[in-house]
Amino acid sequence: MARANGVVMVSELREERLAQVRERYPAIRTTTDATALLADPEVDAVVVATPVSTHFDLAMAALRAGYRRVYGDTLPPPLHVEVWLPR
Repeated sequence: MARANGVVMVSELREERLAQVRERYPAIRTTTDATALLADPEVDAVVVATPVSTHFDLAMAALRAGYRRVYGDTLPPPLHVEVWLPR
């Protein structure tokens, strides 16, 4: 089954959101563990789209996992988005 836009995995803490992803895009793997996503060899890029209050920890985890930040923007509060690529 084809993946939507090349997305291979989604990480989200809320199980009900992951259920929506699985229902709509059954080929995309889901996890509540962002570190599992960051360590997955199939993941070529990471988008961190979270409230500012949780963004720092996830961005630092991406950095520690070997990703580099290539884009960042603050959307209407409280959302901040960054795109990370492997080094």
